[in-house]
Amino acid sequence: MDSVNPMNVLKLLEEDYKQLCQLDGQPREADKQLKELVKEFMDVKINRAGSSLLALEEDLHYELQTDMRTFDKFEKLVAASNQLAEPDENPSQEDKVVEPLSSGTEPSSNKFYVPRITNPKQPPKNAVTLDYKKRYKNRRSSENSMTHSYTVMMTISPGKRKFLPQLWITLQEDKGVFGPILARTMFRADNLYVTASASGKMTKKLYLEWCEKILFSHVEDRRILLADSWRTYSDQEAVLESKPEELEDEMITILPRVTGDIQPLDRLSFRMYKDFFRKISSFIILHSLPLQVHHRYVILKMHSLVYQQFQSPRFGDLVNQVWHLCGYTDESFDYVNPTEFSFPKKLTGHCDHENCDERLLLKYGWCKAPLCFHHFYDQYHLCKIYLP
Repeated sequence: MDSVNPMNVLKLLEEDYKQLCQLDGQPREADKQLKELVKEFMDVKINRAGSSLLALEEDLHYELQTDMRTFDKFEKLVAASNQLAEPDENPSQEDKVVEPLSSGTEPSSNKFYVPRITNPKQPPKNAVTLDYKKRYKNRRSSENSMTHSYTVMMTISPGKRKFLPQLWITLQEDKGVFGPILARTMFRADNLYVTASASGKMTKKLYLEWCEKILFSHVEDRRILLADSWRTYSDQEAVLESKPEELEDEMITILPRVTGDIQPLDRLSFRMYKDFFRKISSFIILHSLPLQVHHRYVILKMHSLVYQQFQSPRFGDLVNQVWHLCGYTDESFDYVNPTEFSFPKKLTGHCDHENCDERLLLKYGWCKAPLCFHHFYDQYHLCKIYLP
């Protein structure tokens, strides 16, 4: 087994902490336990080495000699060298990757809120296409320590088609538009619809574009849209003006502060999608692959590949179970977790491509082929052959 540079482990932990925690908040108990685990890991690594360890990082302008026996000493040296950039003292509002304050649809990243609600089931109606949309925010640390955010919005249905064909992504651009060079060189895929805004968030104009280009073009006859209470979705008169005349359209707004209970994607799907995405980005960091996970091209290509995985028929019952857990359907389903399927604890064997001895990354969700990073990402393996 190839060795892993301990410095890459620290880099990975820093990336995850920036995304999941309040950097200026007080350490939680879980943070303290994680720190102890990292200490033990580093102590073992350093002691087993039997000699001083020279850590060379391409993005550092100096070399750090870690000639020591414990993580405590190593930690002090890192702090003194200021390798890990401190967060801005006064970050701008756009840099904060959180739900709008007026929405009230998302619990705090450091709190767990479980409200009590009465019967969430909707009254029975004629056969309709019941779609649910939700967006999540993600962020990546750039080379100059600035924060860039983007919005990913997917739509699921309890019908035969679980996911709409395209995943909506809004990238953060200073002027809210793509420059001519970026527009020409940006990664493009059939299963992505990529837009831009100054904040990286969905705007009213973009929401109407989403309705026209993504939603209305993929539904027929009648539709009920189940959406959260974010204010961008409140102007239904504008939506009705852009919908096709033959389409019967209705929108049901979920009350604030019940995200974790009755918003389908928040119950299960988004957590698994984020875990799947993080598995790949963590692999890149741990194995020092020559990719910058915060670059637009890499972000878009990874989302295209991950979204294709979730559209596999193998994971269709996951969407069915999400609707059941929220109380909208009666039947329960046994589902396959995409992350557990593609990243099993023991992924053995060789890459599906002949004469490839590279380390395996995952098992593909459609064709079940074991693939290395090169043949999954670099070669853009977008197989749609389903093998049960």
